[in-house]
Parts: sequence; structure tokens; C-alpha cells
Amino acid sequence: MMSQPDIIVSWPVNCDYPLWRQFIHSNRRRFHKVIVVFTLAPGMYNYRDEVIKIMEGDNVTFMDSPAVEGGEDWRDIAVNAALLRSESPWLWFTEQDFFPTKELFEHCNFSADAGFRAMAVYQQDRLHPCCIFMARDLLDSIRRDFGIIPNVADHFCKIQKQLETKREPIARLAEDTYTHYNGLSHNWRLVTEGQSANYEPDKFIDYLLQCMKVAVGNIPEFRRVAEGYLDRAGIKR
Repeated sequence: MMSQPDIIVSWPVNCDYPLWRQFIHSNRRRFHKVIVVFTLAPGMYNYRDEVIKIMEGDNVTFMDSPAVEGGEDWRDIAVNAALLRSESPWLWFTEQDFFPTKELFEHCNFSADAGFRAMAVYQQDRLHPCCIFMARDLLDSIRRDFGIIPNVADHFCKIQKQLETKREPIARLAEDTYTHYNGLSHNWRLVTEGQSANYEPDKFIDYLLQCMKVAVGNIPEFRRVAEGYLDRAGIKR
């Protein structure tokens, strides 16, 4: 069985993710550490301090990303910084637009028992950074480069290449074991700027409606922007 993994997630300061905060609050016992690395991002509002305050009862390790120098990748810097705080034999690299079912964790446990040291969501042939579980000893056997290949491949592509070179088997997680709101942060930035969501807008509206119902509460600025967009879209709540 997979031991309690450490969650590692990057958090752009121009966003809040109420539904993900609710997921952590409701499932905190599943995980060892929850490590959030705040990253700089363009936007008129910085949610950092309010996120820390509203999650203060969930035993989250918050940290600010080290400065990103020229030629460096922001996510590679953030993930490597988080790994310095990580302790569990298992790691879960994820994103705040990803929501697993209990069946996904059951699949991971079954896969770990079968000898897999990595389980992940795929998008066609791409190892998707929204959900990658990995044993620490496997990560320690490769180079920790989580960056992109500009104009070629996205984050974690170099990790995937190394695993494939090692012929390391990776368990593919079934699509019916999770919900993934692609483009969430991008849509949120557009809405914050007074524009309309342009990536799977119906799913984005569904996401906002769910955010309005979370028991863990909403940051006032998030609620103001979200409700304003739902009103402009003619959505009744």
C-alpha cells in the first residue's frame, strides 16, 4: 500500500482555489505533509496572506518560491524548493484544478502493491502534471528537472523522458476516477480582468458554482469576482 504521500503544489498568488481548499480540509488525514509554494503571477490582487489565514487549521506547510533567475523555470524552482521540506516515502505532484475520487486512491494503493513506483494521469501520451504519484526512491534515482522544453513540451516532460529511458512502468489512472478542470487559472485571470472564460467555459461556470458552496469559506475578493462573472453570464445561483 502507498504510504501517506506529501502533496506538492505551486500556488500563483493571483488565484484562490476554494474547491481545492475544501478537498484538503475534507481529506487531510490521507496525506503526510501538504506543501504549498507561492509563486509570483501577474494580477491586480494577491491572495497569499488570506489563503494562509483561511487554511490555518489544516496543517499546511506554506512557503514562498525562491527568486527565479533568467533562464530558470518557475515551476522547477518551486517544486525543488518544496522537496526540501518533504519527508514521506511517497510524493503527489498535483494542481488545484484536479479532484480525485476515492477510487483513484484505491487504484494507487493497488498499483503500489503490484510494484509500481509511479502512477499518473495521462493526456494522450503526455504525463500530465495535474496528478503524478511517485515513490521517493524513484525520484532520487533521476535528475530533478521539472521544467519545460520551450515550444516543445510542458512541465514534467523531462521527468517523463527519464522514466521512459529507465523503462520504469507507470500506472495510468483511469479518467473516471477524477475530475480535471483544465485551464482553470487562465480562465480565472481572464475573469478577474473583466473578460470571459475561453477554455471550456461551461465547466468553469460549474466550478465557480461549486466554489460558492464550500464549507471552508470564500475570500471576499474571490466571491466578488466570481459572483460578478456569474451574473454577467446570466447564471442563477
